Amino acid sequence: MRAQLTLGELQARFAQSLQLHWLRQEPQTLATALYPSLPGRPWIGMLDSAKSPQIVVVSPAQLPALSSAQRQWENVPATAPVLLILSDTPSAIPSLPVTALPPACLSSSCSAVHLIQSLAFHLAETLSETYAIHGVLLRIDGSGVLLGGAAGIGKSELALQLIQRGHALIADDAPVLYRSAAARLTGVCSPVLANFLEVRSLGLLNILAMYGAAAIAPCQELDLIITLQQTSGARPRRLAPEQTWHKFGDVAIREVTLEITPGRPVVALVEALVRQHQLQQQGYDAALDFSERQLRWMEHKSL
Repeated sequence: MRAQLTLGELQARFAQSLQLHWLRQEPQTLATALYPSLPGRPWIGMLDSAKSPQIVVVSPAQLPALSSAQRQWENVPATAPVLLILSDTPSAIPSLPVTALPPACLSSSCSAVHLIQSLAFHLAETLSETYAIHGVLLRIDGSGVLLGGAAGIGKSELALQLIQRGHALIADDAPVLYRSAAARLTGVCSPVLANFLEVRSLGLLNILAMYGAAAIAPCQELDLIITLQQTSGARPRRLAPEQTWHKFGDVAIREVTLEITPGRPVVALVEALVRQHQLQQQGYDAALDFSERQLRWMEHKSL
């Protein structure tokens, strides 16, 4: 792990494999450094990211929004990217005046998804402590969810069903997690494994080729771990699922155990767990709400 990585080093490393070429390069550009982490600022993301990543990737469809984004960056310099990359070598690039581009701007013939997948993994390996974990990492309703559990329990089949319902795959089998901000972990996929999902009896599936770019997310902050296990036969919990905290260094991620049996609507249960977690993050706890409601009802009846 290094303390920093300069933009000159990054461009030189990927000049051929990702076709990264300078569109605008100020004298200080090559020595400008990317640091291991900035609070609340991941290393890389799309132009519409609310996280203000250090590297912003702009697809051709997003070029019309670039001017308004630049005005925002001028008004709030802390949100301005360290580096801008225009993906897919859009034909509109030659018509863009150089002065309209940020001081550090690259172009690439690669897609935005491929750029983010490759660069996010390289930055994780280069700049941060990383953690490898077994499972399938997905983006479900905007949250990063790791499906865990014993081999053969059905993680990949469940992931495929979730993808078919509009959710997105980040990494199958061995996602890599890195610390992207204060108390936050982001999951990325090795470029070798990117876009593939292995499903028993079906083999390797290329999710990008089968379902399109919307079915793939290049990186995602981890919010929740759902561990699948066969029903133990014990009396099920009623008011709240079994949960604990999974520690990655000093970062703790909520882990929920989901018991599965034949015929149980596991996909719907996973979606409900994710939504429940999101509500809890917003300060709402259904079990607490229900208990307080019962208490108020008993107090009213006793009057």
